[in-house]
Amino acid sequence: MKKLLKLMINDIRNMTREPMFILMTIGPFILALIGRYGIPIISRGFKPYINISAHYNIISAYFLAFPALLIGVMIGLLMLDEKDDGVHLVLMITPIEKKGYIAYRVLFPTMISFFYAIVILPIVGFTTISFISTILIAIMMSLEAPMAALFISNFASNKIEGLTLSKTLSILILSPLLGYILKSIWRWTGAMFPYYWSILSVVRAAEGGTGFWFFIVIGMINHILILTLLIKRFNRNIC
Repeated sequence: MKKLLKLMINDIRNMTREPMFILMTIGPFILALIGRYGIPIISRGFKPYINISAHYNIISAYFLAFPALLIGVMIGLLMLDEKDDGVHLVLMITPIEKKGYIAYRVLFPTMISFFYAIVILPIVGFTTISFISTILIAIMMSLEAPMAALFISNFASNKIEGLTLSKTLSILILSPLLGYILKSIWRWTGAMFPYYWSILSVVRAAEGGTGFWFFIVIGMINHILILTLLIKRFNRNIC
């Protein structure tokens, strides 16, 4: 336990050392405040052309989803540093061992992202959903942080490649727009991606009805399956 605590302290120290990581850490709060006061101004300005307020639910959902992506990218880049320095190999021969190291690398970003998901929605203030719905959505979205971290660590060899992969994730996070905008069968095109289920679950929760539970159940299965595959690949890569 003490070894894991030291690893957590070291992560926090690294996160506050680089300006980019500091921005990623406080960025979600800044974005939420900008959204809270800026989006209504933009909405009023564009009211003659488009009713932006009618889309507040999907806008709120994206404010909730971005923190997990940012935290995941940040942890993924830290893991690449550890890979370059051979730190993970050293940790695996300590009492932490490989299983403990992998569990920590999954749980640490998950806990941080869960916290963000809980507090960001009230800050933005556009959408009101029940406490239970908020918790369930927060659990699902929090899994996207270790997904992003493992995705970057598994498929990138250095920070440059890691940043490139983070841009790929930034594109994939737009997949829910297919389900939101389209009404035909093509709206399910993005359903293979985790963001599709978590972001649209916020919309369904705000709208009410049974559709929310469909997105939560299928979304959790989707998230757990993808996270499991990423963990297995990471486990093989660090042998």
